[in-house]
Amino acid sequence: MPQRRGLVFAFSICILQPAVPAATLALFGRHIWIDHELARDIPAWVLVGITLSGAAAAALLVGGILLRGGRLTLADIGWRRESPVRALLLGVLGAAASTAALLGTVALFGGDASAGLQQMLGYSASQRVLFASVGLAFGVIEESFFRGNLQARLAERIGLPAAYVVTAAFYALWHFPLFRVDSMIARVGQGLVYGALRGRDRPLATAVLAHALCWAFVGLY
Repeated sequence: MPQRRGLVFAFSICILQPAVPAATLALFGRHIWIDHELARDIPAWVLVGITLSGAAAAALLVGGILLRGGRLTLADIGWRRESPVRALLLGVLGAAASTAALLGTVALFGGDASAGLQQMLGYSASQRVLFASVGLAFGVIEESFFRGNLQARLAERIGLPAAYVVTAAFYALWHFPLFRVDSMIARVGQGLVYGALRGRDRPLATAVLAHALCWAFVGLY
């Protein structure tokens, strides 16, 4: 795929990102939200359903659209063998840095970061399973789209430092809730963390693991 066409394709498919949370809410929202609050005891069948839906979304969006549509291989977007120990250590550090970016932004805008931390520590077991399964699906999809494909293509065109910033900004733009300044800044910070883990062409598993672990800990804060 020519470089310019590949870059247009990379930006275009990232626009699909909001479809995943929208579809999840449409399918399971009434089972996990009660009186506008996340249920503390989520039925096991709902957790299984969300897990299977996440796997199907990853297969469709990454395998069916990104790889087939872009004529790419898994190796092209960074899905290569990685040392499990290195991936785990850097994934945990990346998740901690990503969480710090979120809480740091809360504090920067005058919010109570300690209250946010207490909320993250207080999730129930079923809530934590929900966040972990959703986080893994989102990690696979978003890291493949943004850091695996878009960042790599941008680095070829504008250099790696600029690619970090542009990819993180675009990543923030397509996240819920949209157009809140504090949320956007936090997402840019998280995108920079995941981008640094991916680098120019390092294996993608570390960034995916950091993304998933952050989701599992932070949840819907």
